Amino acid sequence: MRNTLRVPLLCALSIACVSADTVTISTGTYDDFPSLAALNDPTTGQNGSVAFWANHSVDGLTDPNNLNSPLRQNSQLNVGNFLTGTCGPLASTVGSCPAGTFNGAPTPNLNPSTLGYYADGSMPVSSFYFNRDGSSDILSPDLIYTANIIQLGWYVEGDPTDQTAIFSNLSQNTSLPGGYNLDNIPLGTNYGFYAVVNYGSGYLATYYTESQFNTFTQPNTGQSFANLLGSDSVGGSNKQHFGIFTDGTDTGVIALEDGVGNSGYEGMGDYQDAVFGTSLTAVDLLATPEPATILMMGLAIAGAFASRRLIRRS
Repeated sequence: MRNTLRVPLLCALSIACVSADTVTISTGTYDDFPSLAALNDPTTGQNGSVAFWANHSVDGLTDPNNLNSPLRQNSQLNVGNFLTGTCGPLASTVGSCPAGTFNGAPTPNLNPSTLGYYADGSMPVSSFYFNRDGSSDILSPDLIYTANIIQLGWYVEGDPTDQTAIFSNLSQNTSLPGGYNLDNIPLGTNYGFYAVVNYGSGYLATYYTESQFNTFTQPNTGQSFANLLGSDSVGGSNKQHFGIFTDGTDTGVIALEDGVGNSGYEGMGDYQDAVFGTSLTAVDLLATPEPATILMMGLAIAGAFASRRLIRRS
């Protein structure tokens, strides 16, 4: 039987609240966000050793199409840098990155001391989904670094064929689309998110928050997806292209990585290819139980992604 961690929203007896969506994850833990000093360290940070999502980004190259080109001064553009608005040891105070650094998008400037993310050791959790509990959350695009996410949507947990599109043709070259009210998902539905990524020339991948459902297609007369772009298996399992973050109060984030596999310049990935946040109708706390009052109020749904380039390995 799969070992799962269920993070519910429980209201303290003295607090009236509207529950936000709960998340069920495969085996893993809720890990503290690294310090900004660690995240922005030019030697030990930004190479995946701090967290699976903390890698140098191809988006930070002077020429993103040339992996040997020099890094720009503000080049450490992974999802952690975006969430905190930091971009290097000389700009490692929350919100200190120069305006426009992240594709012109404003940064959330979240406090790293309250941020956390779900991981399974050095990897992201392999599978997670949500349950619609009745709150009026808005899935809001915050950053788009890609022109190759041709569809993002939700699907019924356990059935990847039961899909509903939310956004189409996400692109860094156009303004961010409006938010999506999760009230459109029926109350009580267990659901996950999926993204269809176009790598060009007929090579497509569909990534799910339940990564065991990931699928890959290629032209009938072409090379296989894996031969051309590399295997998307990490440790014998499908790579998880979605990450989940929360700031422990009223903000959650889902972050997408469009790079294939765990090799190449970005390693596991920068997880900022599309980034989505949520607005909530209640305060949701990821906290440990207190002696008098249990405040284990969990992750409310959120989203995050950003991606960028065609036919490129991670």
